[in-house]
Amino acid sequence: MAQELIMKITSFRKIILSLSAVVFVSSAVFSQEAEEGKNQKKNADIWKFYEQTAAAYYFKSDYVSGGDHFAPITGLFNSFELKTTFNAECKIPAPLGKHFLLKDSNIRIKTAFELCPVTVRPLVSVSFTPLPFFVFSTGASIGTGWSALGFKGLCKLDEDAFYSNKLKHFLNDLFSNPIAFLPRYKKEYKDFIEYENLTPFGNYYYDFWFSGLFQFDTGAIFQGNWTHAVMQASYTVSYVGVTGVDDGKIWLWQLVGNNCNGWRYTANFVLGYQMPLPLSMIAVNTDVYALFNSDDYGIYSSSYNGDFTNVTISPMLKFDFSKKDSLFVLFEFKKRRSFEEEHSESKEEIFLTYSGAEWFFNRIAFSWTHVF
Repeated sequence: MAQELIMKITSFRKIILSLSAVVFVSSAVFSQEAEEGKNQKKNADIWKFYEQTAAAYYFKSDYVSGGDHFAPITGLFNSFELKTTFNAECKIPAPLGKHFLLKDSNIRIKTAFELCPVTVRPLVSVSFTPLPFFVFSTGASIGTGWSALGFKGLCKLDEDAFYSNKLKHFLNDLFSNPIAFLPRYKKEYKDFIEYENLTPFGNYYYDFWFSGLFQFDTGAIFQGNWTHAVMQASYTVSYVGVTGVDDGKIWLWQLVGNNCNGWRYTANFVLGYQMPLPLSMIAVNTDVYALFNSDDYGIYSSSYNGDFTNVTISPMLKFDFSKKDSLFVLFEFKKRRSFEEEHSESKEEIFLTYSGAEWFFNRIAFSWTHVF
C-alpha cells in the first residue's frame, strides 16, 4: 500500500514537472513573440517608406504686355507634368526632457529618389524637432537630365547662337528686299533662341538649403474631432546651380528656363481646417520666392528684374482614402513678370524689358502618396 502511494506521488510529481515545463516554454515563446511584436512596432515607428506621384495639368494663358494686370485663360491645354519620388525616412527619438513639450523631440533623416521622363535626382535631408511646433531642416540634392520627344531636362542658353542667328536673319531680310525691309521687319525673339543640351551625367543640377518651420494645431488646446484649424509658416534659404554653367548665364531644368546660379529664399504659408472625413483637409497654400541678388542674372539683371518676387496662391484639398493612401489636389494662381514687348513663349523673356506683374491661373496639380 505504501509502495503504491509512493508510486502515485512520483507520477503526480512527473505530471507537475511536465506541466511546469510546458508552461515555462509557452511563456518563453509568448514572451519572445510579444518582444518581436514590440520590436516590429518600434521599427515601424522608426522607419517609414512611401512613394509620391505628382502630376500637373497646365492651362494656356497668353502673355499680355505692359504694367500690372491679369491674364485670362486662352486655351484649355498648355502642357503636362509627371514625376515620381521614392522616399525612405528614419525617425530617431531624441527627447530633451520629460516635459510633455520635450519628450517627443526627434531627428528625421530622409532620403528620396525623384524620377521624371527627362531627369533623375536623389535627395537627402535632416530635420530636428525640438518642440512640437518648431522644425529645423537642412538638405541637398543633385540631379541630371536629357532631352527626349521634344521635352528638355537640363540645358543652357546658347547666347552665341542667339546673336548670330539674329544678325543673319537681319542681314538676309535687309538685302533680299531693302525697300520693303524697314516697314515690314519684325522678327520674334523665339526665332533666334536655342537651348543647348548639357551632357547627361556630365553636367549636374544641384541645390542645398536651410529651413525653419513653425506649425500649430488648435486641436492641441481644444479637444475634439472638429477643432483642428492648422497653421504653418516656413522660411527656406537655398543655393541652386548647374555645373558647367558660369555665373550670370541662363539654364533650364525640368522644362523650366530663364534660371541662373544663385542664392534664393522661399517663404511658405499654409492655413487649413482638418475634418474627420474622407475629405480630411481644406487649405490655402501661399509661396513667395525670389533671388536675393538681381546681379546673379548678369547682363540680364536690369532688364529682366532678376530679384522679381514670384507668388503662388493655391486653394488645396486633401483626401484620405486609407491609412496608407492620400491625395492632394491643388489649384494654383501665380504671379509672373510682364514685359513691355509682346511675346508668345517664356524663353523670349530673358531678352525683353520688365514692366510689371501678371497674375494668371497656372495649373491643377495632384500629388498621390502611398505608404508601404
